Amino acid sequence: MERRIGERHRVAPAPVRWRGLQAPRGVVGRLRGPACGELILDNLSVSGAGFVGPADNGFAMNLRVEVELGGRWGLVQLMRIRPTNSPKHLYYGVAFVTQEPLFMEQVVDLMQLVAPMPSSAAWR
Repeated sequence: MERRIGERHRVAPAPVRWRGLQAPRGVVGRLRGPACGELILDNLSVSGAGFVGPADNGFAMNLRVEVELGGRWGLVQLMRIRPTNSPKHLYYGVAFVTQEPLFMEQVVDLMQLVAPMPSSAAWR
């Protein structure tokens, strides 16, 4: 069974910028779409986050991209992709790869603004 560190916190939907990493030509798993864009933040925990974004952005499982929270960039890895009610959008669950203190401080600050999600809704 998959386990998550800490409780998942639903946040007010907010736009979040993302950018792809530069990869050498021919590297398997590199981004196959735009090199940057915008996602909508859905939820946060100390170990990861959930976003909703365009279905055609080229994301694939285990892809690593950077996301910006409160002006701080952090590296994340795509761990799950789920359909939403809209065929044009998908839910993207990511794990934080970065442990950059300023980025993680921003995560904790955002989580403190809202209550944790009910435990039955925390697993996607």
